[in-house]
Amino acid sequence: MCSPQAWASAAVLGLAQASLGRQFDPAAREIRFEPPMLPALDHLHVRGLRLGDAEADVLLHRSSDEVAATVTRPRGKIRIANVH
Repeated sequence: MCSPQAWASAAVLGLAQASLGRQFDPAAREIRFEPPMLPALDHLHVRGLRLGDAEADVLLHRSSDEVAATVTRPRGKIRIANVH
């Protein structure tokens, strides 16, 4: 049996991932947001983005029609790119 509450809570995470345009490039040790959108939010703090043995927290914040990304906690060798 499918629980509607479980489906609804998972849908929010799927929508956030699709809106952020998140791409992982392990060879470059880079996480890219291509192009990130925050349709109904002014900011979103994503914690614990992992790539290999590195990790980062990223704050995405909207200003007019653009979204900027700020790394708030890097751990290890990782690069965050915001592509428009």
